[in-house]
Amino acid sequence: MVGLIACTPSVEQDAVRQQKTYQDWLSEGGNTLLVSEYQGFLNQNGSVQVLDMHSLLSNQRDFSKCAAPQWMVPPKTQWKNIIPALKVIDVLQKKQLILSSDVVTSSYRDASLNQCAGGSSASKHLTNHALDVQLRGADAALRYNALCAFWSQYGADLKFGLGFYGENQIHIDGAGWRTWGADYTRKSSPCRR
Repeated sequence: MVGLIACTPSVEQDAVRQQKTYQDWLSEGGNTLLVSEYQGFLNQNGSVQVLDMHSLLSNQRDFSKCAAPQWMVPPKTQWKNIIPALKVIDVLQKKQLILSSDVVTSSYRDASLNQCAGGSSASKHLTNHALDVQLRGADAALRYNALCAFWSQYGADLKFGLGFYGENQIHIDGAGWRTWGADYTRKSSPCRR
């Protein structure tokens, strides 16, 4: 008997396809120059390189259902807003070892994409303060505990906003110490102790 072979793309194949699509987008209408300017701004203003620009500009989660670009550069007036969130991600990656091969699924969103995606009218994505991350790996749910412990201990100093949306999807921002869960209130957050 011949076994069935799964036809779903592997994570590696998906990453290659994403990178090709990103390169195509980058070559359109001056995007290369704008992305280079954004990267330079972040480097000059104390941001550590924790994400490649492909990830930092991503809107993978919502772009297709909303007929929006898959990558979006925020307005220059908002570029500095992402730096606190990148610093939180840096600590979570390098010092706490909580984030690793996880994937950014949403970053800056303009008003129309935010509305289509069901985002709050006060979403931190609108002002380039936030990133949504999909935790990958078998231990993703276990990392919730580590995230909550870190948030409880250091969140106030870092102004670390931490949201949980189920299916290993989290929100990280550097715009205020708070936490929430699936119903957008503190009471549904795994960190509510």
